[in-house]
Amino acid sequence: MYRIIIADDEAVECRALEMMIQSDFEKLEVLPCASNGIELIANVEKYRPDIAIVDINMPGMNGLDALEVIRGRNRRMKIVISSAYSEFQYAKRAMELGAVDYILKPLNRSVFREALEKVILRLEQERKILADQKAAEVQTHEMNAVLADEFLSSLMLGEPNETTFRMLLRSFEQDYNGCVLVTVKGLSDRVADTRRIRELQHEITEEMNQFCRCIGKSYKGELCFLIFLSSNVTGKERKKWFSDVVGILRSAAARRGFDKLVFGVSSWQMDAAEMAAGLAESRMVARSQGKPGIYFYAAKEKSERPQDWSQLTELCVQAVREGKLEECEAAVHKSLESRAPSVEDMDEVCIAVMEALFPVCESLMEEQDYILRYVKTYQIDWSTLMECQDALELEQWILETLKRLSHRAEVRAGKGRGYIERAIIFMEHHYTEDISLEQTASDVGISSFYLSRLLKQALNQNFVEILTAIRMRRALALVWEGKSTVKEIAVQSGYGNITYFYKVFRKYTGKGIGEMREYLE
Repeated sequence: MYRIIIADDEAVECRALEMMIQSDFEKLEVLPCASNGIELIANVEKYRPDIAIVDINMPGMNGLDALEVIRGRNRRMKIVISSAYSEFQYAKRAMELGAVDYILKPLNRSVFREALEKVILRLEQERKILADQKAAEVQTHEMNAVLADEFLSSLMLGEPNETTFRMLLRSFEQDYNGCVLVTVKGLSDRVADTRRIRELQHEITEEMNQFCRCIGKSYKGELCFLIFLSSNVTGKERKKWFSDVVGILRSAAARRGFDKLVFGVSSWQMDAAEMAAGLAESRMVARSQGKPGIYFYAAKEKSERPQDWSQLTELCVQAVREGKLEECEAAVHKSLESRAPSVEDMDEVCIAVMEALFPVCESLMEEQDYILRYVKTYQIDWSTLMECQDALELEQWILETLKRLSHRAEVRAGKGRGYIERAIIFMEHHYTEDISLEQTASDVGISSFYLSRLLKQALNQNFVEILTAIRMRRALALVWEGKSTVKEIAVQSGYGNITYFYKVFRKYTGKGIGEMREYLE
């Protein structure tokens, strides 16, 4: 239902208009009439009508002057001028003030009805547009919430989804200028209810979005926020801006009764592919602080690995080459016994062992022939290393791996040996390209079916498994070098799709690449 007001100094004219409206337009609510411009302004302010039928010639303040005042307060109200003045200048000024129609007195009922129908149609169109805009805003808000949750979930798994991140940035409709990650610790000590933590995250995120672009997620008693740098902030102002915004974040939590939290802030991030490292930075800073406050990540020079790992690596290589594994067993046992890793430290220790043994494995594999190095039985299963729960399991894994590497058995490949060797050489030279079984078989000079059968019979692996092993060996070598970004590692390992690279890397190694890089830092 729409509300309509009539402004005319003639009571009879007002009553006649009221009767026509009530007769022809049942859904219009007729408001009290105004007899002059001053009353019109007051009634419009009081009743907020959708339509106004206004006479020009009224005492005190005429209709046009009143409308000039009203337009600054209620631009959505539709105006129909009802006047005996037919001069052009009146009609021109009325249209300038936003009048929808100009009807001459005495009013013709059919003309008046057409004018009101036109006004109602316009109101309905505008109402529909506003409803559609509101629905679109709600839908966009809901979609952004889903995108934000999906991206932060992928980030926490160490596999940031770049496609989701790009969709999120497009929805912001502003230039992307980088961001920081903030990890909030100290909630689990005070709030056992995970639902309350999620509510707190939602409340703070909503409040933060009044000042900047911010998305958040709760995870295992922690809060994680991704705060986007305002597009008008320059490089020199960046740190102060982030410091101020995280200060606002801390205040928002304090107002809700959480005034003893630790806020760990990452370094400035630009590339979505690198944000797993940024999350690791913020977590590391937050977890290393005992007092409430805001703490920024500061990069430190990489410390050297303990010397005993290097000595153990050299000893393992020599022992395997000379077939003296018993010497290696004693050294491994002594090394792990001296470290006595706790259950909490096992993740870091397993990654350290992987870093130490990787060059051993690479060196010994290079000494084997092309076929033997890719036999499934002798492949290094890094993912099982990451499953070790204590020093004893870790010691057993290391010794079993060294036994595999010391194996020098011949692989019976028959007449197909040459084809298999040429196929492996082709893969090792072209693994950065988008090569296929068909392409490899064509280069070797046999059918893809025959090559697939040869690989399975001799190596107990298919084409994809062998290619993955080649690519992952290269990826791990780049990770330990510590000089390349995640995207560079993916591309140089043969993966154009970085999201897929994250999944393959985690499956092959048992850890996300972000966790590996966190250890290296």
